[in-house]
Amino acid sequence: MKLKIKLRKVKTSDKKYFAKWWRDKELLRVTSGILERIDDVEVDRYFSKIILSNNYHYLILAGDNVIGHISL
Repeated sequence: MKLKIKLRKVKTSDKKYFAKWWRDKELLRVTSGILERIDDVEVDRYFSKIILSNNYHYLILAGDNVIGHISL
């Protein structure tokens, strides 16, 4: 079975995905070099910047599963 890869604009209800990714120490290490997890206040601040940004932020979906994020 082939899964379709799709992009969809980030919306406020997607904060849960970002919170999970930003608290994953290994994921942070390989993607950004950051070695410390961030707290709830920082998650809120970073996610607010994404929502209010003039950039285009999208979630990457494989079928119905969220697998990542991209910004253009």
